[in-house]
Amino acid sequence: MDQALLQAKADYGYGKAAGFLGQGVSVYRPSASQAAVAALDARYAVARATAWFNPDANLRLAKPAPATNAVVYAAIDRTLVQAGDYLLDTGGNTWFVGSLQPLMATPCVRCNRVFTVTRSVPATGADAYGGNAPADMTTVLTAWPGFVTAKPRGVSPEEKVPGDTKLNVVIISLPVTAGAQIVPNDVLVDDQADPMRCTVSLAVATDWGWTVEAYYAGA
Repeated sequence: MDQALLQAKADYGYGKAAGFLGQGVSVYRPSASQAAVAALDARYAVARATAWFNPDANLRLAKPAPATNAVVYAAIDRTLVQAGDYLLDTGGNTWFVGSLQPLMATPCVRCNRVFTVTRSVPATGADAYGGNAPADMTTVLTAWPGFVTAKPRGVSPEEKVPGDTKLNVVIISLPVTAGAQIVPNDVLVDDQADPMRCTVSLAVATDWGWTVEAYYAGA
């Protein structure tokens, strides 16, 4: 018996467990080449599946996931999904698939915000301004769900104007999709009624998705 056969049996077993304990989800596979199309657009729907999400990697019914932990583990027939896919249930809850580990339950990142990523257009001319002026931004990704959490520290603004608060540091997780790049100085705006606008300082692509450190100074 080789790993491929074991994996097939594991996929079947996870699918059966999800059928008893899980819920129906729609699988979306967005394309970064179409930046203007939201990640959960119907054109990206590729499958229906059943998934059971658990904060424990061994799928034990031990304790709920803490608010600061974005990673959960899904019992799902992973022949239906790829790393970077989004899973959306009927209640509007969203996850994206992280790396696919051999024989293990599928790690997923639960999403608590939806982000649009924009980037400054290179300025030209004698009086060109190279900052992130909203009128001079181009869209990189439109309405991609992700997870954001605040780090317990901040950075003082360089200007040090009296009464200024620190620039708050947030960590944002987004899926890695072929062709999608996030670079320093990109701006991420969320979907809240009072939108949060964050400037990227560091973005690292891993098997689990993009880990983005950004600074939030206000809407």
